[in-house]
Amino acid sequence: MLRSLLFFVRFFVFWILFFFLDRLTFLIINYQKIAMIPSTEIIASFYHALALDVSMIGYLMIIPFFGYAFYQFSGSDGNGSKWLHTYN
Repeated sequence: MLRSLLFFVRFFVFWILFFFLDRLTFLIINYQKIAMIPSTEIIASFYHALALDVSMIGYLMIIPFFGYAFYQFSGSDGNGSKWLHTYN
C-alpha cells in the first residue's frame, strides 16, 4: 500500500517538475519578448499556473488510479497490475 502511494506521489512530483521546467524553458527562449515585463509578474505566472498544472496532472493520474483501484478491489494477487510499471 505504501509503495502504491509512493508511486502516485512520484508521478505527481514528476509532472509538477516537468511543467515547471517547460514554463521556464518557454520564458528563457522568449526572453527578449518578455524583457519589459516585471520579474514579479513573471514569478507570479508560475504561481497562477499551478492550479492548471494540478488539474492536468489529475487528468493524467486518473487512468492509473482506476486501474490500481480495479485490481485492489477485484481480489487479484497483484500480478495483473504490472501495466502500472509502464507509468513508473
